Parts: sequence; structure tokens; C-alpha cells
Amino acid sequence: MTTEPALLHALETGHVGLNVSSLRRSIVFYREALELELMNESSAPGREFAFLGRNAEVLIGNISEVFQHIEAKKMVPVAVASEKRSPIFPDVPTLKEKGWNVVMVQWRSVLAPKGTPAPRVAALATALQKAMGAEAWKTFNRNAKAVDLYLGPAEFRKFLTSEEKRFGAIIEELGLRKR
Repeated sequence: MTTEPALLHALETGHVGLNVSSLRRSIVFYREALELELMNESSAPGREFAFLGRNAEVLIGNISEVFQHIEAKKMVPVAVASEKRSPIFPDVPTLKEKGWNVVMVQWRSVLAPKGTPAPRVAALATALQKAMGAEAWKTFNRNAKAVDLYLGPAEFRKFLTSEEKRFGAIIEELGLRKR
């Protein structure tokens, strides 16, 4: 398999499912004109089986979902979609290093209902930050092959706003917005 951008046209990839994360990845990759033929496989195990069974040439997924296959030498990481190299695979280049302007990170959040009093939001944020510093959480994350990044309420709101702008612009550019 090649990793050169000009030769990655019409490859089958087992990453598309019916969820927002997959949709975001698809939009970003389409913007870079990789012209991937997307498989309609919505489950992580289904995507893995398609790839391992050689029914997909590329698998785009989360490290935590496929790490056991990487350890077993059945999969090889080619690139990571983060801005910087992953501490889990420091020798694996980013997609930007490979020449593709693609940055796609997966994130999780804890949200409170609109109108939650500010002192309550602050208390929840403090508790969450403290929990993320606990050794049990660090061990869990290490075992899950996950990388932590804590953003407080104000920083996370900025991040969400920037992601909304970024994906809104890509959706407009590609003509994907329903009129």
C-alpha cells in the first residue's frame, strides 16, 4: 500500500458509520480530495474485520479501537490526524507531515444543561479536573491508549466555536449545506 497523496484515490476505507465523528472525518478527507470510496460499516469491529479481511485498503479509526491489532503486527499505523505526533506512537508522522492538510482529533466532553448556575458549572469543572489527575484515571487512559487534554468551560466553548466555524466553512466550500 502506498501513502503518497496522488496514489490514494478511490481506495476503500472502512471508517464511515452513521455517527458525527465519522461524518466529520469524511468531510475533512473529502476536502483534501482523497476520493475515498467509503464503506457503510457503522461498527468499529465491522470496520476492523473488513480491514483485516482485506476488504478495505485503509482503516481510519481510533488507536484505542485497534491497538491490539497493532501490537499483534496485523496493522501498521501510517499517520495520525492530530496537530502533533501522538505520544503513543511518537515515530508515526502526522497527516500534515505526509502532505495532507488534515487535522482531526476525537474528543469527549461533559456538558451541563443550559441555565446551570455558574457556581455549579465551576464545581463540576473542578471535580472533573481533579478526577482526571487521579492515578486510577491515568491508568485507565494509559490502558485505553488515550491522550488527555483538559479544557475548562471557557476554553472548551472557544474550542467548540472554532470547530463549528471550521466545519461550517468546509461544508459551505463543498456545497454540502442543504438550501
